Amino acid sequence: MTNAGTKQGNLGDVVEAVEVLDDTGEVKVVKKEELGFSYRHSRLPGKCVLRVHLKLRREAKNVMMERIAYELKTRSDKQPIGTYNCGSVFKNPPNDFAGRLIESCGFKGFQIGQARVSQKHANFIENLGQASARDVYDIIKTIQNKVKEAYNIELKTEVWLLGEF
Repeated sequence: MTNAGTKQGNLGDVVEAVEVLDDTGEVKVVKKEELGFSYRHSRLPGKCVLRVHLKLRREAKNVMMERIAYELKTRSDKQPIGTYNCGSVFKNPPNDFAGRLIESCGFKGFQIGQARVSQKHANFIENLGQASARDVYDIIKTIQNKVKEAYNIELKTEVWLLGEF
């Protein structure tokens, strides 16, 4: 579990506790203070999360539905909704945006095999139908190398890379 978020806040803002299966097979309750939430981070990677206890606030249904509609519209205007992608690939570096850096290096539309950097938002890699994990990995590494060369910034992945490439 990472700490997903938007400009309005992060998941960690409303988590009170998490129930996890520990290494011995026991269910353990981990309080918010122990979770170490920060930007796209928690102390839970690799843990089996069974239940999350959230503290939500009450709000009038019409106000909530208007906010949801606004957020969905804003997101669909800026992100490649409706394509096969895993969401934001890179974390934003301090005081900048990964998408801006990637776009400034000319990567929108860049393609390897069946994987392509989105034309709509450069921090998304789309599967055009038959992309392999290797195609996506090669795009990630190409972007990281070029951004490092151009800006001396090491983009870190927000997605988790599993296995060997």
